[in-house]
Amino acid sequence: MKFLFYSNDGKESIRLPVNPPAFHVSDGSSVTTIETIGLGEISMIGKGKLIEITLESYFPAETGGYLHFLKDTEMIDIPDAKTPYEYISILKRWKALEKSIRLIITDTPVNIPVGIENLTYGEEGGSRDVKYELQLREYRSYELKPTPEGQKVIAASKDEKQSRKDQIAPGGIYVVKAGDCLWKIAKKVYGDGSRYKEIMTGNKLKSDLILVGQRLKV
Repeated sequence: MKFLFYSNDGKESIRLPVNPPAFHVSDGSSVTTIETIGLGEISMIGKGKLIEITLESYFPAETGGYLHFLKDTEMIDIPDAKTPYEYISILKRWKALEKSIRLIITDTPVNIPVGIENLTYGEEGGSRDVKYELQLREYRSYELKPTPEGQKVIAASKDEKQSRKDQIAPGGIYVVKAGDCLWKIAKKVYGDGSRYKEIMTGNKLKSDLILVGQRLKV
């Protein structure tokens, strides 16, 4: 059994020098429990959750050439090239790139793209071996669907922002501003300017004449 990691571009790979004595795979599903009157609790099963894998082992202080680089079409071994902290440095760099890497555990079904969710490491006992724990989470590719405007995010215009700011919910008080008329106020409040007579009735107005600063029930 081999534990192999490949970088996103396929040009860099690591084989763990010491196999973890055990590894754990969490492969769950999204299950929602709903309380019903007639049946009590029922479960609604959704799509599978992202697979989580935990690996624990150590990088030995004396290495034996487990790091490889893919150059052109040949896999070139670099014997005795990597110390434990050079392994750690590579994993941290992959994590910082915010891109998926591929994990393959030979002789098992595990061959999936993953992201490094957490890397914990340290030394014990003075051997200079570096113990580590890798928490990995499956990566699923996705594609954002274009909007009707062709993937453009359209910012609201100044007038649109002001219009939303001026909107008053029915049942409130509207303070008349310069340039207002009952039709315009009805349009803001009710979405229909022809309902301006409702404002006249509610405020006992005898005409459609209004003044700046006047408070109207809407």
